[in-house]
Amino acid sequence: EVKYDNKEDPPYFKENGSSAWTSWKARRGRITYSDTSLCLNAEASEKPSLTAITRPVTFTVSGSALSIDQETGVVHPSKSAPGIYTVNYNSDQCLADKQQALSVSEAPAIRLSLVNPLCRGGQAQIGVNSEKEGDLRVGWESIDGTTDTLLITSPGSYQAVATNEAGCQDTASVSVQAIAPELTLPADTIQTCDPPKRVEVPKKPGDKALRWSNGQTG
Repeated sequence: EVKYDNKEDPPYFKENGSSAWTSWKARRGRITYSDTSLCLNAEASEKPSLTAITRPVTFTVSGSALSIDQETGVVHPSKSAPGIYTVNYNSDQCLADKQQALSVSEAPAIRLSLVNPLCRGGQAQIGVNSEKEGDLRVGWESIDGTTDTLLITSPGSYQAVATNEAGCQDTASVSVQAIAPELTLPADTIQTCDPPKRVEVPKKPGDKALRWSNGQTG
C-alpha cells in the first residue's frame, strides 16, 4: 500500500465539506515482467504479472519489431527482432509504473567438431565453433566448470551448452567413435631360412607407426 498525502497524488477526497485535503490509503496497480532479458530462440512467451489491476490496460511499445499482444501484454521473443524496447502501460487506473524496458538478444549458434581423431587407447579434443561473435561460456555435460575444448579418451556422445553475454544459450552434441588402423599381412605363416626374410606391411593413409609382437616398430 502507498500513502497519498496531497491532491497532487490521487486518489484523494474532502472530508465534511472542509477545504482541507485528507490523506488516503490506496493500492496502486502494478505490472511487471519477471524476465526483462529475453532470448530470440526462446520457445515460451513472456507474460506480465498483474497486481491489483481493476481497470483495462493496453500495452504499447516503442518500435514495431517487438511482438506483443496489446491487450494482454504477452511478448513473443521468437517472433521479435533483437533490440531494447520500452513497453508502455496505458490505463485510467493509478499505476505504480507506467513502463518497463525489455531486451531481446540473439542466442549463440554453436557446433561441435573433433580437433583430432580419437584412436583406440589415445586422446582427442572436441572444439566449439560459433556462428555468432562474442564471448561464450561453454559447459559440458560430462564435466564441471567451463572450457572451450574438451579432452576425451573414450568414444561416446558429448554435449555442450554455450552461454553468451546476454545469458542466452544454445546446445550442441557430437558422437565420437574410436578408430584403429587396419593391417594386411602378406600371409598367416611365413617360413624363413637363412638369411632372414624381411616382411613388409604397407602403411595406409593416416598410419603413423607399426608395432610388431616382438616389440619392434617400423
